[in-house]
Amino acid sequence: MAARAKKFTPAAQQRHKRYYDAKHVPAVFAVNDQVLLCTSGLNLKIAGTNKPAPRYVGPFQVLERIGKLPTN
Repeated sequence: MAARAKKFTPAAQQRHKRYYDAKHVPAVFAVNDQVLLCTSGLNLKIAGTNKPAPRYVGPFQVLERIGKLPTN
């Protein structure tokens, strides 16, 4: 059983990598691009209302690139 699992593991890993890579494209932004920021990691509450917080905030302008990731 363990030998069979070891035999098929590399093929399964390659198959999962191919599926993942097909659906995930890294986002590349240039200076002066307009971007929306996801609020899923933020604790936003709108005072005085029962409305849910927005999913995205912005648009914000990319001011500069630091490394490979857009920031500021």
